[in-house]
Amino acid sequence: MNKVLGILGVLLPFLSIIWMKETSMGFIVGDYLLGLLGIPAWSRGGESGLHWSAISGLVLLLLGWLEARRYGRTVRSRRWWTRYNVVLVLFFMTYSTLAGKLPYVWMAGAQGVEAIGYSPKGSECSYKSEPPQEQVVIVMTCSYRLVNYSGKPVTFLLSPDVNRRLGGGMNLHGIIRPVEFEPFRHTMEPRAEMSFTTSFRSGPVGSYSGEGSFNQVRFLLSSEGITRQL
Repeated sequence: MNKVLGILGVLLPFLSIIWMKETSMGFIVGDYLLGLLGIPAWSRGGESGLHWSAISGLVLLLLGWLEARRYGRTVRSRRWWTRYNVVLVLFFMTYSTLAGKLPYVWMAGAQGVEAIGYSPKGSECSYKSEPPQEQVVIVMTCSYRLVNYSGKPVTFLLSPDVNRRLGGGMNLHGIIRPVEFEPFRHTMEPRAEMSFTTSFRSGPVGSYSGEGSFNQVRFLLSSEGITRQL
């Protein structure tokens, strides 16, 4: 039993790093799994307040490290304990980069929009009404980063999915109304990682007048008759 606990203690710090640390694309395993369980990763929603993934990860890291030290002292040599800590520190320092590179391996054969990677973290959109000659439209300017993990160029159409992001649509004078935006055409070279700032125009929205912004943007991606939500 002690040996089993010791082995779990040895592995737990590495698992806790995977749980709480952000990859180079802004993906956090803990945030994702908590979301699947319906638990917000942040105490105040969005990215404010206490970050539960980080807090729980640090607790697990400490508990695992203490158990690994006990196991190392009773079963292993002092040299083993030194090497273990060196490996743990190196893993902590390199995890973000390594985890960000892994999709290039397992998604190398992906086709079309399935090869495009995206993380809403760090993305942002600002919008405002713009009255043309006849009807009001909304202009939305978004900043985001995309990755083409495949070994082939990918061309696709992309538009902000505000209806899903804002709970059914945009609040236009107190009325939640679905708003569709004209998609923007992107072409990404093989294995390219690029940041974009793009302006999208909506269809007519009546008499709306206003502006605003939000982060954690979601998008609709389409190519060759296939539509995917990012």
